[in-house]
Amino acid sequence: MEPVNEWFLVWMVPLRILIVLVFALLYAIGGRKWKWIRRFVGGLFLGGALIGLSLMLGAFNWWLLGVPAMYVIVLCLGYGGDTPSEKFIRRLIYGAAFGGVGLYVGIVSGVWLVGLFQFVLAVFASVFFGLANPVQAVNEEALIATLSVVCVPFMI
Repeated sequence: MEPVNEWFLVWMVPLRILIVLVFALLYAIGGRKWKWIRRFVGGLFLGGALIGLSLMLGAFNWWLLGVPAMYVIVLCLGYGGDTPSEKFIRRLIYGAAFGGVGLYVGIVSGVWLVGLFQFVLAVFASVFFGLANPVQAVNEEALIATLSVVCVPFMI
């Protein structure tokens, strides 16, 4: 297979950002009323977009086929709690699961350090924004979604 043209890669940058943007929008919509949009549409969109991106870039890897299901499972996890310690633990697990998918993508794509960075970022976003609640709920959800996956399309 021929190497990918650099100008083609330049034009893939907005597409990668668009994938994150659409996912964050679906995540926030699902935080309002329709949880299935976040869990199923968001998870399948993100995982499917990553597979599509890998095909466009000639970087398809069979190990990526499980990613849509992984994101759906993660997005079905609960993250609330009745006490601060329970909320902290559940947010930690949620962020680790979310970041774990990013780490997995990094490993199977050969950029495990970026995957590790994505893992740390996802855990931090989940715990910090979920416990501190420094912004409105919609903004919190959009930030958690964005920070939990922002590197993933760039690992393909």
